[in-house]
Amino acid sequence: MSNSQKIEKEISKKEHKDEELIIKWISEIKNESTRTKAIENLTKFREKNNNLSIYLWYSRGTIAILLQEIISTYQYLSSSKLSLERSNKICAVINLFDCIASQNKTRNEFLESQIPIFLYPFLNNTNKTKHYEYLKLTSLNVIGTLVKSNDPKIISFLINTQITPLLLKIMEKGSELSRTMACCIVYKVVQDDCGIKYICEKKERYNGIIQFMRVMMKNKFSQRLIKYILKTFLRLSENKDARYILKNEVLKDIKNESFIRCLDDSSKNLVNILLKILNEKDKTEEIKELKKDLTNNSVQNMNILNNNHINNTKNNINQQLNMNNGDMINQNNITANMLLVNQINQLKMQQRFMISPNFGDINYNMYNGNDNYMNKINCMNNQNPNKGFGNMNFYGIYKNN
Repeated sequence: MSNSQKIEKEISKKEHKDEELIIKWISEIKNESTRTKAIENLTKFREKNNNLSIYLWYSRGTIAILLQEIISTYQYLSSSKLSLERSNKICAVINLFDCIASQNKTRNEFLESQIPIFLYPFLNNTNKTKHYEYLKLTSLNVIGTLVKSNDPKIISFLINTQITPLLLKIMEKGSELSRTMACCIVYKVVQDDCGIKYICEKKERYNGIIQFMRVMMKNKFSQRLIKYILKTFLRLSENKDARYILKNEVLKDIKNESFIRCLDDSSKNLVNILLKILNEKDKTEEIKELKKDLTNNSVQNMNILNNNHINNTKNNINQQLNMNNGDMINQNNITANMLLVNQINQLKMQQRFMISPNFGDINYNMYNGNDNYMNKINCMNNQNPNKGFGNMNFYGIYKNN
């Protein structure tokens, strides 16, 4: 037998022995007196044996027992009675869930069973005592393991189960490590197309993320945390509404020299990219301002006594109403004291329609092209129009006194 064959045989023998131990410890989970030690032993094999997740998931009753251990801990979250021993045991249980979440063979089943939701109460807990914080960090690690797979189904699951408010709460009040892990998850969420759509759907979502990240950025936390914040800002800047907030509130923060001095080269590069994006002229905002100015000018200039407005109105009418003989309605046809009534949307098109201002002895009426009616009236200068607005015909007639 060659050396390579001997090595393979030894490896196979060791793997077989490890699997026998896994089966033994899983069976011991069912016994309450041996459960704690068995869970502790199994967590040591998380990195050693890829088949551990399969044994855990498909062995009868194991997941139900582990979930019962999780649920029985909820009663301690509203008080300070959680012991360190109990915390360590539950963290070990959560680590076994992390093992299941990390493997392709069991991840989908783990997600479809909605087991991650059972970890949310630990994320919602605000107790900063060490053993409470361990529960939060271990639970965050499971969520982090799920999002690392870059599976859109996982992102959809997380946002549909309302994990975002929990992450914002951790970003506001958690330790630096829990904040970093929460930021990492938020970054993974916004990287997904479904995730960024959800976050930018409502202002309170993206604004909450931006504001909490601003606070963390000012506190000069670790470079790792700062990178997640900057990368999240870059992704959010693709949305015009979020970009507006970033431009007005974050831009001054990232320009701060004391902030820049604390960054490493890769973070400085992210800042430069973000500065370039936020300093660019926002065409959308420019158009909005232009429309606003046009609206204001329109309201202010409604008084037709203004000579410039008279000329503009006259020109617009000239373009619309071209008489048969080539003559245009001009200042000679319309007396200077003409008053345009209200706004143009008050001119409702009907079969018989009157532009109501009285100017001298002449009113202008619109008719539907009824030639019989046309013959009964005196037309101004015999100017029979081709077409007025749409299918309407425009005639000038003398007012009957």
